[in-house]
Amino acid sequence: MNTTMYIVVFALVVVAVVFFIGKARRFRKHSGAPSNRILQLPHGGEAEGPVVNGKMHGHWILRYADGDVHEGMMVNGVEHGDWVIRQANGDVLEGPYVNRKRHGHWVVRHADGTVTEGPYMKGKEHGHWVIQPADGGKFEGPMVDGKQHGHWIERHVDGRSLEGPYVDGKQHGHWVLRLADGSVFEGPKVNEKMHGHWVMRLANGDVKQGPMVNSEMHGHWVEQYADGRVSEGSYVNGRIHGRWVERYPDGREVTAVWKKDDLPDFEFKGFQ
Repeated sequence: MNTTMYIVVFALVVVAVVFFIGKARRFRKHSGAPSNRILQLPHGGEAEGPVVNGKMHGHWILRYADGDVHEGMMVNGVEHGDWVIRQANGDVLEGPYVNRKRHGHWVVRHADGTVTEGPYMKGKEHGHWVIQPADGGKFEGPMVDGKQHGHWIERHVDGRSLEGPYVDGKQHGHWVLRLADGSVFEGPKVNEKMHGHWVMRLANGDVKQGPMVNSEMHGHWVEQYADGRVSEGSYVNGRIHGRWVERYPDGREVTAVWKKDDLPDFEFKGFQ
């Protein structure tokens, strides 16, 4: 083969290589093959991951200026799939996104050891949630559109338990508080406040009952003691006020008038 033929063959090979490289590049461009990118976030920090057809698509890591790190799947430019969010304060959140909104079961592990978990629906807590404080105990109940709504039970590590309904994120309805010593307090709450007729059964056998207004005793109360005494009278804004009568099992009766929570002026009526 002479020199001319070598030159021709070499030229053909070069043309073929250039042709196939160009074709491969065009194929890559039109097929949407991913290429990793590093992007600057609007308020500082950066995002790293693949871009397909000009959109974030695949596994991304977003590092924010405040120290938070978000890591998970992007589909056509939006969060879609499993994500892990590590916040600068030490909290770690894990769960799925659907079209940029949290949707499905999420777990939040707080820096102090508290664990909160339950379902999201379209970006809001919705369904049965459980809160386990780091020091023990367990709180659980339903969430609706991001608010506590329905019957909740709170069990504390010291033996207390509290249960009753929430309405739009506030305690509202009949609630029961049980103390570790066996005492039981129950009655209605209105917008987080004890409001209405409450009954307090103490562990020592005493029973006190009467109206609460904005979480303060207010109105006529009756107090029955384990030793048989019965005392009744009024409270005003949580303080004893006015005429009180105490009756003893042996028939004695003592009347006292309370003024501004001072010591009473006794009206001893003798034995009845």
